[in-house]
Amino acid sequence: MSMEEFGKSILNLRQNANMTQEELALRMGVTPQAISKWERGQSLPDITLFAQLCKALNVSADILLGLENKSDEKSGSGNYSEEVLKNLRYCLEPLVLSFGKDLVQIFLENDYMGLVAELRIQLSWEGILLPVVRLKDDLKLEPDEFVVKVYDKVLHRERVPKVDGAVLEHMIQILGRIVRENYGEVLSRDLMKDLTDNLKLSHPALIEGIIPEKISYGLLQEVYRHFLARGNSPKYLSKLIENLENDLYTNPEISVEQLVERVCMRLSRLSYDVN
Repeated sequence: MSMEEFGKSILNLRQNANMTQEELALRMGVTPQAISKWERGQSLPDITLFAQLCKALNVSADILLGLENKSDEKSGSGNYSEEVLKNLRYCLEPLVLSFGKDLVQIFLENDYMGLVAELRIQLSWEGILLPVVRLKDDLKLEPDEFVVKVYDKVLHRERVPKVDGAVLEHMIQILGRIVRENYGEVLSRDLMKDLTDNLKLSHPALIEGIIPEKISYGLLQEVYRHFLARGNSPKYLSKLIENLENDLYTNPEISVEQLVERVCMRLSRLSYDVN
């Protein structure tokens, strides 16, 4: 494959993904000018960026290099399947920050990763694990508009009065508020696994042989979600697991509804007494 053909491959795959050069640059950590040079066949990405480029475009190396099955290419079924699967994955992403075209530049010019890292640390002190935040420029939005979505449901929509560095910090603050207020909705089974794996490092006896052997991630997620919906602190996850295990041990036939009610009532009293 020539440099020009490789550039056309990047261009076609980016456009098929409904992605601008700015968004691809944002995901790659390079400038939009670099993406433009790649697509025009004027330069090639460093070999160390190849895997990241495949991931950003959501394709295999074979597809990026034009080595995919020719019959799929002729029928279009391969591209169709890729697009369908990609759209399904996007719908299942817990947290998405989308923004109009005028806001793209502030992500390129400012340390948004540092701000997200600071938010992640701050939330961890509150017992909250921030999931991966997907950033996406959206041409359907107003140029100065941004939205925060949880599983594709818009929970915040706002147009900014002025596009500058302060806007980025404001957007990250809004993101944190949405996560705090809707953590039960943000929770997924994968996130529950990450939380309990982390607890296992400091409280092995609490987790080993219990999660997921006796308490499934799904059951833990459901009870934890109900507990948070009642205004309780995420910090009580370890106590919630202890109570769940005890109730299941004393009454293995207890229904999920009864389990949720008993555990939530017990821990709600504990949370109220401490606060």
